[in-house]
Amino acid sequence: MVSKKVVGLALVVTLTAFYLYSAKINQKPNPSVVVEATEVSPTRLDEATNSDGSLKLVGERVITGERARYSFKIFDSQKNSSLLLFDTVADPGQTFVIPFNSWSSDNKYLFIQKNDLNGKDYYVFKADGGLFDDGKKFLEVGEYWKQSKNMDVIDHVSGW
Repeated sequence: MVSKKVVGLALVVTLTAFYLYSAKINQKPNPSVVVEATEVSPTRLDEATNSDGSLKLVGERVITGERARYSFKIFDSQKNSSLLLFDTVADPGQTFVIPFNSWSSDNKYLFIQKNDLNGKDYYVFKADGGLFDDGKKFLEVGEYWKQSKNMDVIDHVSGW
């Protein structure tokens, strides 16, 4: 009788193990992936001050997920005011920086530098935030350069 109980018990254990093993193999993986966008605190970019120190161009970058938002403001210490000059969400691989010589000598214009996989470009703004004659907020130096059909590459803008 003992041998029949042992054989029966072995059979039950084997069937249970087989059932558990086959259930594990047939279990489908959960394909849902949760991706959370993380926001990093704002990063202050290099600043550029005009020749008399009364105007300052300040930039800020906030990264959310794979995107970065850039904001550029002009602070006027004499009027104790600020002006949002430019705000954009950069494409992947794109960055914006403030060159040290961003201000024109007459303080009427300034520029920021855009870097991407194609190289550098420069956006020229009116310091008062006004529009250019063609209604644009900024002039894209690279576009004007392409229209000239010059084969040289602009490496940097300077000469204010």
